[in-house]
Amino acid sequence: MLYGKSRIRARGVAGLSAKGQDMKLLSTIVATMVLLLAFVATSSGEKPGVQHDNRRRLEYTTLSDTYARFLLEEILPEVSKNYNLISDAAGRGICGSSAGGICSFTVAWERPDAFSKVISLIGGYVGVPGGGDYPTMIRKTRENPKPIRVFLEDTENDLNTSLGDFTLGNLQMESALKFARYDYRFETGSGGHDLEYGGSILPDMLRWLWRDYPGVKGTDESAIKGKKVSGKSMGKTKADYQGKKAKTGAYLKQVWAKLQAEVEAGNMSEEDAKAKMIAIKKDVTVKMKSNVSADSSDGEN
Repeated sequence: MLYGKSRIRARGVAGLSAKGQDMKLLSTIVATMVLLLAFVATSSGEKPGVQHDNRRRLEYTTLSDTYARFLLEEILPEVSKNYNLISDAAGRGICGSSAGGICSFTVAWERPDAFSKVISLIGGYVGVPGGGDYPTMIRKTRENPKPIRVFLEDTENDLNTSLGDFTLGNLQMESALKFARYDYRFETGSGGHDLEYGGSILPDMLRWLWRDYPGVKGTDESAIKGKKVSGKSMGKTKADYQGKKAKTGAYLKQVWAKLQAEVEAGNMSEEDAKAKMIAIKKDVTVKMKSNVSADSSDGEN
């Protein structure tokens, strides 16, 4: 085996056996999409003969095709013995959080012929060698982008460690994907290194990623522009707008402080930091105005 003993569980959606409120929610989501999805979840393995040996960093942050082969040669064939899984890349996606976000991106990056869709939640694109290599690697594919569709999610107060700043890492990923002309979306929300915000927009992530898959419906772009979170309206009044504006201002201040820290550390020039800040401010402002406009329209229906 490529990775010792790895725990595996297959979860069913919309007709397959599953337990838990999360699966009930996903079943409802997928039912509205008219799409049958099978969710196969794995966790990091253990080294034979060594107790409590978590190999998460080795498995998830190594930039190679090893984990992709692990899934394609061992895990999926085993699950296929009990479930009828499709094998075309257009129907397959992969999702992970933190180091798992790197792993998911790596699998699609190495084997786009088998996985064409990626969800990265609070991905740790920091550290070299490691996830921090991806922005440069992505930029080098500008003339020949890989056939993958990417949904990045991060939070305003993600981790800032000795390996790097997770928020800046995701912003670098967004910039690289945009430069290299990939089909991607990047959404940020309140929170820290957790899955609360990412989980709240997961239904829309799935709809957007599978928007052109045969038989899928309810996948228009407006579905993921911040109109709703967990089925609750994000706000329709002037007070709500002012609240969003203040929140956006606080977020931009945090980003600028992080960029300045990078300048002081010698990792970025002052000119590059200003240019990056201008681009981020423009993008965030446009998204905020778009979301408020969409909310106002909802209130008139």
